[in-house]
Amino acid sequence: YVKKRKGRILPLFWKLLDAGAVGLPLGQAIARWGNYFNQELYGRPTSLPWGIYIRPENRLLSVWEYERFHPLWLYESLWCLIIFIIIIKIIKVISMGKGKIFAAYLGLYGLGRFFLEFLRIEVWIINGVNVAQAISAGLIIAVVIWWLTLKKSNGKL
Repeated sequence: YVKKRKGRILPLFWKLLDAGAVGLPLGQAIARWGNYFNQELYGRPTSLPWGIYIRPENRLLSVWEYERFHPLWLYESLWCLIIFIIIIKIIKVISMGKGKIFAAYLGLYGLGRFFLEFLRIEVWIINGVNVAQAISAGLIIAVVIWWLTLKKSNGKL
């Protein structure tokens, strides 16, 4: 069935991904506020005025003596709002389909996550490499290749 309908299913799949990519960052921006209420996803200790207070029972043992931390959930929420605005601008100049909008979302989200990882307390390290940053970098590279392939195949984005 899929083989017979491949010509119609794949374009629909890309259009669905593109359509989902429009609302996804807005949903993420709103959902991240849950981390404020449950006091999760906070970053390294900070003395900056926007540092958030974390109750002692919610602090990691490695930073128990500190009170104020980077609000990573807020940084990610703001970044997702920025992605949402960028995507709204992009869809005015780039047509939906072929996953271009979804690719833009993945690349922008990966870019933000790459930099936010520098502020995380608990990081997953394998052979000296931050796994989340490696995945983010790989995602960014894959998106660039994806966009270049699309551009090469039809001469435009």
